[in-house]
Amino acid sequence: MVGENRGGIMGKFCPLLKEDCKENKCVFWLDKCLIVSFLQGPALRPDEEVYSSDDESEEEIKVPDEIKNCSADQLAEIIFSYAQKEIQSEELRWLDPEFFSEFWESKSVEDKFNLPDSIRSKIDRAERIVQKKWEKEIVNRERDRFQKEKESLPKLIEECVQWVKQNGFKKVTQSDISTFLLEKNIDILKETKTMLYSKVNLLLKE
Repeated sequence: MVGENRGGIMGKFCPLLKEDCKENKCVFWLDKCLIVSFLQGPALRPDEEVYSSDDESEEEIKVPDEIKNCSADQLAEIIFSYAQKEIQSEELRWLDPEFFSEFWESKSVEDKFNLPDSIRSKIDRAERIVQKKWEKEIVNRERDRFQKEKESLPKLIEECVQWVKQNGFKKVTQSDISTFLLEKNIDILKETKTMLYSKVNLLLKE
């Protein structure tokens, strides 16, 4: 029995070898019994972590506070505002990887794939949120633009018919419509252009 006093000498029973401890004559002895030390050592609680790889990685890579402290939704709003300022083409429906790389570089992140998993996961979610919001934004822009172009279409049809008659055409092709718009320096949506083409040809038949 461990701790049993035998003749004034503290005798110890080895739970592994099932005999009295031989102390320094035993291969498991190093100033004290290594077996007993192991068995009596403090156990690590289930909720304890030996280390946190994300924290260490964030410290090592130096993730900007703006990215580290923002939620995915907040990051998405920041990216969306950036897209509105930097992207001029209203026809760009998809934010490509080059755009996102440019944005993260503006935030001092050269390669998001080198970031800790938790940060990279948040960034990926933010990018997905922005993609959906941007696509919806473009659809809304085109709808508003189409509505405005429809309102000015009657005048444009009248001008186009006059142009056709001046050029001696009996009907117009899509190419003719493109030439007319180019001469007038007018840029309209494909849908509006199709309507113009149909209306002008219809009037020329009358």
